[in-house]
Amino acid sequence: MKVKVLKGDSAKDIDLDIKLDANLTEYAIGVLNRVALQNLKQGTKLAKGRSEVRGRSAKPFRQKGTGNARQGSRKGPHMRGGGVAHGPKPDYKKLGLNKKFKEVVTKKLLSKYMNDGNFSFVDLKEDVKGLRKELGSNKSLVVYDLNNAENVRPIRNLPKVRLIGFPSISPLNLLNYKKVYFDLEIKEKVLEILK
Repeated sequence: MKVKVLKGDSAKDIDLDIKLDANLTEYAIGVLNRVALQNLKQGTKLAKGRSEVRGRSAKPFRQKGTGNARQGSRKGPHMRGGGVAHGPKPDYKKLGLNKKFKEVVTKKLLSKYMNDGNFSFVDLKEDVKGLRKELGSNKSLVVYDLNNAENVRPIRNLPKVRLIGFPSISPLNLLNYKKVYFDLEIKEKVLEILK
């Protein structure tokens, strides 16, 4: 399997001795999307119920003799300014993925990027400014070694590029990108995932 390596303005191909299995099931993609969307929610939605709205809970008018239906309070959901029945409440529930599922899906997503030719290694110790054209053209993910955090400064403000440190790589981070670039320093760690 040939993978492109970018160094400044130049590029070369290296041959990796690995077998790839990029068959992602619809179920796996559905689970990833559900977890990603749930974890994007702030969980701060709130509608006040009848016990929370402001105002008195006195009887608005007498029980009999007015011709209106009997009412015990102005806070009911059927009254103007009253509380909401069965409204949204704060929900801070975050979803996670189990370890085995994460490992398998991460491997398959990386394999898919490789098969499509959208996977490259980048030498971040070289002149990173030469990579700006390559990175800025598509929605890209750059995974860097935390020891090279200073080297990614010239590309961190590009609008279509997202940067993450290697330890935080997960299937949720790999979703929905055109191209994925890995720091050459973490090549061995990436190959461990793929094996």
